[in-house]
Amino acid sequence: GPAGTGKSTFWEQFAARTGRSYTQIVCDKTLSRLELFGGYQLVNGSTQWRHGVLTLAITRPGAIVLLDEPSAARPGELIALHGLLVPGGRLTLETGEVVFPADGVYFAAADNTAGRGDETGQYIDTGPMNAAFVDRWGVTVQFEYLAADVEAQILVKRVHGLPLSVALSLAEVAATARAGVLAGTLSIAPSLRRLIAWGGQIMEKRPVLRAAQVTLLSTLTAIDREALHQIIVAKIDEDAVKRALKGEAQPAPDVPKLDGDGNPF
Repeated sequence: GPAGTGKSTFWEQFAARTGRSYTQIVCDKTLSRLELFGGYQLVNGSTQWRHGVLTLAITRPGAIVLLDEPSAARPGELIALHGLLVPGGRLTLETGEVVFPADGVYFAAADNTAGRGDETGQYIDTGPMNAAFVDRWGVTVQFEYLAADVEAQILVKRVHGLPLSVALSLAEVAATARAGVLAGTLSIAPSLRRLIAWGGQIMEKRPVLRAAQVTLLSTLTAIDREALHQIIVAKIDEDAVKRALKGEAQPAPDVPKLDGDGNPF
Protein backbone atom coordinates (compact mmCIF):
# COMPACT_ATOMS: atom_id res chain seq x y z
CA GLY A 1 0.00 0.00 0.00
CA PRO A 2 1.00 3.69 -0.28
CA ALA A 3 3.24 5.40 2.26
CA GLY A 4 1.49 6.45 5.43
CA THR A 5 -1.37 3.93 5.35
CA GLY A 6 -0.29 2.19 8.56
CA LYS A 7 1.40 -0.94 7.23
CA SER A 8 4.27 -0.99 9.72
CA THR A 9 2.19 0.52 12.53
CA PHE A 10 -0.36 -2.26 12.16
CA TRP A 11 2.19 -4.93 13.08
CA GLU A 12 3.69 -2.86 15.90
CA GLN A 13 0.23 -2.40 17.42
CA PHE A 14 -0.71 -6.04 16.80
CA ALA A 15 2.36 -7.16 18.74
CA ALA A 16 1.67 -4.71 21.57
CA ARG A 17 -1.98 -5.69 21.91
CA THR A 18 -1.27 -9.42 21.88
CA GLY A 19 1.75 -9.23 24.22
CA ARG A 20 4.28 -10.40 21.63
CA SER A 21 7.84 -9.24 21.15
CA TYR A 22 8.34 -7.15 18.01
CA THR A 23 11.38 -6.80 15.77
CA GLN A 24 11.34 -4.43 12.81
CA ILE A 25 14.08 -4.97 10.24
CA VAL A 26 14.37 -1.96 7.94
CA CYS A 27 15.52 -3.09 4.51
CA ASP A 28 17.86 -1.15 2.26
CA LYS A 29 20.76 -1.86 -0.04
CA THR A 30 23.16 -2.18 2.92
CA LEU A 31 21.19 -5.01 4.55
CA SER A 32 23.49 -8.05 4.71
CA ARG A 33 23.52 -11.62 5.93
CA LEU A 34 25.94 -10.55 8.65
CA GLU A 35 23.35 -8.15 10.02
CA LEU A 36 20.51 -10.65 9.66
CA PHE A 37 22.10 -13.92 10.71
CA GLY A 38 25.33 -13.00 12.46
CA GLY A 39 28.99 -13.69 11.88
CA TYR A 40 32.42 -13.88 13.36
CA GLN A 41 33.55 -10.60 14.85
CA LEU A 42 36.66 -9.41 16.64
CA VAL A 43 35.88 -9.00 20.35
CA ASN A 44 38.63 -8.00 22.80
CA GLY A 45 41.31 -9.35 20.50
CA SER A 46 39.63 -12.68 19.79
CA THR A 47 37.23 -13.83 17.09
CA GLN A 48 33.77 -14.69 18.39
CA TRP A 49 30.43 -15.50 16.81
CA ARG A 50 27.73 -12.86 17.26
CA HIS A 51 24.12 -13.61 16.32
CA GLY A 52 22.33 -11.24 13.96
CA VAL A 53 19.10 -9.39 14.59
CA LEU A 54 16.95 -11.97 12.79
CA THR A 55 18.55 -14.96 14.50
CA LEU A 56 17.91 -13.41 17.92
CA ALA A 57 14.34 -12.40 17.03
CA ILE A 58 13.18 -15.87 15.99
CA THR A 59 14.28 -17.43 19.28
CA ARG A 60 11.51 -15.57 21.14
CA PRO A 61 8.23 -17.51 21.29
CA GLY A 62 5.35 -15.70 19.62
CA ALA A 63 7.59 -12.98 18.18
CA ILE A 64 6.49 -10.75 15.32
CA VAL A 65 9.32 -10.20 12.82
CA LEU A 66 8.61 -7.45 10.29
CA LEU A 67 10.63 -6.90 7.14
CA ASP A 68 10.01 -3.25 6.35
CA GLU A 69 10.22 -2.32 2.65
CA PRO A 70 11.96 -5.47 1.37
CA SER A 71 11.80 -4.11 -2.20
CA ALA A 72 14.58 -1.71 -1.14
CA ALA A 73 16.94 -4.56 -0.24
CA ARG A 74 19.18 -6.45 -2.64
CA PRO A 75 17.17 -9.46 -3.89
CA GLY A 76 20.14 -11.76 -3.42
CA GLU A 77 20.24 -11.06 0.30
CA LEU A 78 16.54 -11.88 0.68
CA ILE A 79 17.01 -15.27 -1.01
CA ALA A 80 18.86 -16.34 2.13
CA LEU A 81 15.50 -16.12 3.95
CA HIS A 82 13.82 -18.71 1.74
CA GLY A 83 14.61 -21.55 4.13
CA LEU A 84 12.77 -19.76 6.93
CA LEU A 85 9.69 -18.65 5.04
CA VAL A 86 8.17 -22.09 4.61
CA PRO A 87 6.30 -24.40 7.01
CA GLY A 88 8.86 -26.09 9.23
CA GLY A 89 11.50 -23.62 8.08
CA ARG A 90 14.92 -23.37 9.62
CA LEU A 91 18.04 -21.25 9.48
CA THR A 92 21.48 -22.79 8.99
CA LEU A 93 24.23 -20.52 10.26
CA GLU A 94 27.79 -20.26 9.01
CA THR A 95 28.87 -22.25 12.08
CA GLY A 96 26.73 -25.18 10.98
CA GLU A 97 24.24 -24.56 13.78
CA VAL A 98 20.63 -25.05 12.73
CA VAL A 99 18.18 -22.58 14.31
CA PHE A 100 14.45 -23.28 14.30
CA PRO A 101 11.97 -20.47 14.95
CA ALA A 102 10.42 -20.66 18.39
CA ASP A 103 6.74 -21.56 18.72
CA GLY A 104 4.37 -18.96 17.32
CA VAL A 105 6.94 -16.80 15.52
CA TYR A 106 5.16 -14.79 12.84
CA PHE A 107 6.86 -13.28 9.79
CA ALA A 108 5.38 -10.20 8.11
CA ALA A 109 6.50 -7.75 5.44
CA ALA A 110 5.36 -4.20 4.68
CA ASP A 111 6.09 -2.78 1.25
CA ASN A 112 4.96 0.03 -1.04
CA THR A 113 5.35 -1.91 -4.27
CA ALA A 114 3.88 -5.40 -3.64
CA GLY A 115 7.06 -6.90 -5.02
CA ARG A 116 6.72 -5.62 -8.57
CA GLY A 117 8.90 -2.53 -8.31
CA ASP A 118 7.87 1.11 -8.56
CA GLU A 119 6.72 2.69 -11.81
CA THR A 120 5.55 5.98 -10.28
CA GLY A 121 8.91 7.45 -9.27
CA GLN A 122 7.72 7.96 -5.68
CA TYR A 123 9.69 5.11 -4.10
CA ILE A 124 13.25 5.63 -5.27
CA ASP A 125 15.78 2.79 -4.97
CA THR A 126 13.19 0.03 -4.78
CA GLY A 127 13.01 -2.74 -7.33
CA PRO A 128 11.17 -5.95 -8.25
CA MET A 129 11.57 -8.76 -5.76
CA ASN A 130 12.47 -12.33 -6.59
CA ALA A 131 9.25 -14.19 -7.50
CA ALA A 132 10.19 -17.14 -5.27
CA PHE A 133 10.55 -14.74 -2.32
CA VAL A 134 7.17 -13.10 -2.97
CA ASP A 135 5.55 -16.52 -3.38
CA ARG A 136 6.52 -17.48 0.17
CA TRP A 137 4.11 -14.99 1.74
CA GLY A 138 0.83 -16.76 2.33
CA VAL A 139 -1.46 -13.74 2.59
CA THR A 140 -1.17 -10.33 0.90
CA VAL A 141 -3.36 -7.47 2.09
CA GLN A 142 -3.74 -4.13 0.29
CA PHE A 143 -3.66 -1.21 2.75
CA GLU A 144 -5.64 1.89 1.77
CA TYR A 145 -5.90 5.34 3.30
CA LEU A 146 -8.39 5.75 6.12
CA ALA A 147 -11.72 7.49 5.72
CA ALA A 148 -11.50 11.22 6.46
CA ASP A 149 -13.59 11.02 9.65
CA VAL A 150 -11.44 8.23 11.08
CA GLU A 151 -8.21 9.98 10.08
CA ALA A 152 -9.45 13.16 11.79
CA GLN A 153 -9.91 11.31 15.05
CA ILE A 154 -6.33 10.00 14.85
CA LEU A 155 -5.09 13.55 14.22
CA VAL A 156 -6.87 14.72 17.37
CA LYS A 157 -5.09 11.97 19.32
CA ARG A 158 -1.68 12.63 17.79
CA VAL A 159 -1.69 16.45 17.77
CA HIS A 160 -2.33 17.73 21.27
CA GLY A 161 -5.09 20.32 21.41
CA LEU A 162 -6.07 20.13 17.73
CA PRO A 163 -9.85 20.76 17.48
CA LEU A 164 -11.83 18.03 15.75
CA SER A 165 -13.32 20.52 13.28
CA VAL A 166 -9.82 21.51 12.16
CA ALA A 167 -8.69 17.89 12.00
CA LEU A 168 -11.65 17.09 9.75
CA SER A 169 -10.69 19.91 7.40
CA LEU A 170 -7.12 18.62 7.12
CA ALA A 171 -8.33 15.08 6.53
CA GLU A 172 -10.73 16.27 3.82
CA VAL A 173 -7.87 18.02 2.04
CA ALA A 174 -5.92 14.76 2.07
CA ALA A 175 -8.95 12.74 0.86
CA THR A 176 -9.52 15.15 -2.03
CA ALA A 177 -5.83 15.04 -2.99
CA ARG A 178 -5.82 11.23 -2.91
CA ALA A 179 -8.85 11.19 -5.18
CA GLY A 180 -6.85 13.48 -7.47
CA VAL A 181 -4.03 10.92 -7.58
CA LEU A 182 -6.48 8.23 -8.65
CA ALA A 183 -7.91 10.57 -11.28
CA GLY A 184 -4.45 11.49 -12.57
CA THR A 185 -4.60 15.19 -11.66
CA LEU A 186 -2.00 14.81 -8.88
CA SER A 187 1.03 12.55 -8.69
CA ILE A 188 1.28 12.42 -4.88
CA ALA A 189 -1.01 13.10 -1.90
CA PRO A 190 -0.41 13.81 1.80
CA SER A 191 0.12 10.85 4.11
CA LEU A 192 -1.07 10.67 7.70
CA ARG A 193 2.47 11.57 8.80
CA ARG A 194 2.30 14.79 6.77
CA LEU A 195 -1.12 15.63 8.22
CA ILE A 196 0.23 15.19 11.74
CA ALA A 197 3.12 17.53 10.91
CA TRP A 198 0.68 20.05 9.38
CA GLY A 199 -1.58 19.94 12.40
CA GLY A 200 1.41 20.42 14.68
CA GLN A 201 2.45 23.56 12.82
CA ILE A 202 -1.10 24.92 13.04
CA MET A 203 -1.03 24.37 16.81
CA GLU A 204 2.19 26.42 16.84
CA LYS A 205 -0.02 29.32 15.65
CA ARG A 206 1.21 29.30 12.08
CA PRO A 207 -1.39 30.27 9.45
CA VAL A 208 -2.90 27.30 7.67
CA LEU A 209 -1.25 28.01 4.32
CA ARG A 210 2.12 28.78 5.86
CA ALA A 211 1.93 25.57 7.89
CA ALA A 212 1.05 23.69 4.71
CA GLN A 213 3.96 25.28 2.88
CA VAL A 214 6.56 23.91 5.31
CA THR A 215 4.96 20.48 5.77
CA LEU A 216 3.20 19.60 2.51
CA LEU A 217 3.92 21.90 -0.40
CA SER A 218 7.61 22.69 -0.44
CA THR A 219 8.75 19.25 -1.65
CA LEU A 220 6.20 18.95 -4.48
CA THR A 221 6.59 19.72 -8.15
CA ALA A 222 5.21 23.08 -9.29
CA ILE A 223 2.12 21.43 -10.80
CA ASP A 224 1.33 19.35 -7.73
CA ARG A 225 2.08 22.28 -5.43
CA GLU A 226 -0.42 24.52 -7.21
CA ALA A 227 -3.08 21.78 -7.35
CA LEU A 228 -2.78 21.00 -3.64
CA HIS A 229 -2.74 24.71 -2.80
CA GLN A 230 -6.05 25.11 -4.58
CA ILE A 231 -7.54 22.18 -2.68
CA ILE A 232 -6.45 23.71 0.63
CA VAL A 233 -7.94 27.09 -0.26
CA ALA A 234 -11.21 25.45 -1.28
CA LYS A 235 -11.51 23.16 1.74
CA ILE A 236 -10.27 25.27 4.66
CA ASP A 237 -11.63 28.51 6.06
CA GLU A 238 -8.74 30.25 7.82
CA ASP A 239 -11.08 32.30 10.00
CA ALA A 240 -12.95 29.18 11.09
CA VAL A 241 -9.66 27.59 12.07
CA LYS A 242 -8.73 30.63 14.14
CA ARG A 243 -12.08 30.54 15.91
CA ALA A 244 -11.72 26.84 16.62
CA LEU A 245 -8.24 27.35 18.06
CA LYS A 246 -9.63 30.03 20.36
CA GLY A 247 -12.24 27.59 21.59
CA GLU A 248 -15.17 29.44 20.11
CA ALA A 249 -18.27 27.34 19.54
CA GLN A 250 -18.31 25.40 16.28
CA PRO A 251 -21.03 23.18 14.80
CA ALA A 252 -20.56 19.68 16.19
CA PRO A 253 -19.03 17.49 13.45
CA ASP A 254 -21.04 14.36 12.74
CA VAL A 255 -18.42 11.62 13.00
CA PRO A 256 -18.72 8.08 14.29
CA LYS A 257 -16.98 6.99 17.45
CA LEU A 258 -14.30 4.34 17.22
CA ASP A 259 -14.24 1.28 19.44
CA GLY A 260 -11.70 0.96 22.22
CA ASP A 261 -9.32 3.85 22.62
CA GLY A 262 -10.36 5.48 19.36
CA ASN A 263 -7.21 4.49 17.44
CA PRO A 264 -7.89 1.99 14.64
CA PHE A 265 -4.20 0.97 14.78
